[in-house]
Amino acid sequence: MVKDYLVSVIIPCYNAEKFIGETIESVLDQTWAKIEIIVVDDQSTDNSFSIIETLSSQYPNIIRVLKQEKKGASAARNLGFQESKGEYIQYLDSDDILEKNKIKNQIEALKDCDSNTVVFGKWTHFSDSILDVNFEHRPNYKSSESGLEWLLDNWSNGQMMANCSWLASRELILKAGDWKEDLLMNQDGEFFCRVLLKSGKVIFEPEAKVFYRLPNSQNVSRQKSFGAYKSMLGSYLSYQSNILEVENSNRTRTVLKKLFLKFIYDVYPLYPELITNAKDNISKLNVKDEVFIGGPKFQSISKLIGFYNAIKLKRFLS
Repeated sequence: MVKDYLVSVIIPCYNAEKFIGETIESVLDQTWAKIEIIVVDDQSTDNSFSIIETLSSQYPNIIRVLKQEKKGASAARNLGFQESKGEYIQYLDSDDILEKNKIKNQIEALKDCDSNTVVFGKWTHFSDSILDVNFEHRPNYKSSESGLEWLLDNWSNGQMMANCSWLASRELILKAGDWKEDLLMNQDGEFFCRVLLKSGKVIFEPEAKVFYRLPNSQNVSRQKSFGAYKSMLGSYLSYQSNILEVENSNRTRTVLKKLFLKFIYDVYPLYPELITNAKDNISKLNVKDEVFIGGPKFQSISKLIGFYNAIKLKRFLS
């Protein structure tokens, strides 16, 4: 029997006047009826707050609007969670969209599970319209008996997951702790790493679908700044400290080595200080096994001349 859980949908919002209405409408259209929507405005300077207030006045029993000083999306999510009442939590960015059966399908997938089980579904990119987009197969579309195993498999395959794909219990999120408010990049990866490490079973529900809007050129530019890459490295260091508390083994350290090599691959040659920090951390992991990243051609070159020579050659030729 499916329990009648209240699901809290938490939406941080900053200058999202073009999208926030469509995002909220996708939650109002959910076929799972027992929902509360908490929108936290992060001192928007456009028309976002007015749009949210108008929708809230139309659905006063469903939508709550909160305002905070400019602190960022992670702080907004923390505030939204503190004010929420749901047994299950759905995080949703202010420009992303839920397919109408997303929450219903995930709650039904959890009907025989305890609160330590987390469920996720399919996601796809879109720019302007969700019509005619395809949900391609991804290697991490699989259930697992533990969050640790799912994470290791996910990182080994270089995969990501849209944060709105997940549905987790309040109890599990309380165990994981708050979103890290000092991170500029990969806040969702770092947060859900902790959620998964506190979880038991991980369920993949293929009929729970979400639409992840592609970032604009300004956002992409910000994602390549020193601060963004520093935060990315910080999120990987958090991965390391949290996962090694659960299992400090050669296999976990090998997967971590792969993550730090991928970080160097992405950053080189922009920020030598961050690259040096990543190299030092790889050395401390003390993994003797060879680890190869990138496509087949780059891996073949790495095997011949070494990773660092291969990356220098790649950047020279590009």
